[in-house]
Amino acid sequence: MPYTKILSRSPYILSTGELTDLSYSILVLTLNGASSPTFTITKNAYQFKDSSNVDKGFNSFDISDLLRDYVETTYNGTLPTLPALAQFTYNLLNFSTTAQLPAQQTGTVRVLDGYTEFQNGLNYSLPVNQVMLSCSELWMPIGAETSIYFNDANNDIQEFKVSNVDTKVDVNGTDIRINRIQECKYPHNKITFINKWGVLQDLWFFKKRVDKTTTVNSNFQSSVLNLLQNTPSYSTTSHYKKTYNFVGNQSMTLSTGLVGECYNPYVQELLMSESLWLTYELEITPIVMTSREIQKKTSLNDYLVEYSFDFEVSNQLINNIR
Repeated sequence: MPYTKILSRSPYILSTGELTDLSYSILVLTLNGASSPTFTITKNAYQFKDSSNVDKGFNSFDISDLLRDYVETTYNGTLPTLPALAQFTYNLLNFSTTAQLPAQQTGTVRVLDGYTEFQNGLNYSLPVNQVMLSCSELWMPIGAETSIYFNDANNDIQEFKVSNVDTKVDVNGTDIRINRIQECKYPHNKITFINKWGVLQDLWFFKKRVDKTTTVNSNFQSSVLNLLQNTPSYSTTSHYKKTYNFVGNQSMTLSTGLVGECYNPYVQELLMSESLWLTYELEITPIVMTSREIQKKTSLNDYLVEYSFDFEVSNQLINNIR
């Protein structure tokens, strides 16, 4: 079955085009394998008269936000063989006030949790033979493995495994250089995130890590005076100012070390990613990036390319899950 792959963080609009006597349209969206429609949307047409005074109408539906809710990417320490996606069929029916019009659109879309850029235009779909990586170099520790995803000639997403000794790989006809970094002083920090193509990507930070804990709380002044005795008194070891409702947050600053200009698109996508996981000494922690801007570095302007970013653990220090 032919289908289109869409990146659901950007609009994907189905349009009826200009139709004579169009009164309303019905869009039926069905999740793959479902026995009944997932969404049935009825929408009145935008009606007008053309230059020949003929009644016309058109309609449009942005389906991205609806379908994106069915794509859930998780990470448990191992990159999946296939990325998270959802498959839907759609049927766009058009009606006049009295009958169904012959104009009808049907199709199948596969939905990824990625995004397009302004230069890609509207309704950009993932091309065939597309490597789902925004540059042709990676920086990895010696002995580390990862996966690179690509959309093959049959419009199917495949996984290419980078072994722990590879220094150059051919991914569907595209050469990817693997720069192996031997860092003797600092432990490696690996961030796994959803890149612009909607697939998981590993990114390493090789240098210094600085951890921080911040707290906020509430307080009040209590009475320590004891009046239930003949001689009133108070304890000098009781807390006159009492604190409560502590909230602790953990954060860290990570440094990439010296890398190359190919890190520029990677850190930009890291900045735009909604889901990040930190792997440090085999422990996986969901994190949020708190840095809000990057100044892209080049060997021409800066000579050395190195980045430092701030992150925050997504959960509080005190377990408050109830």
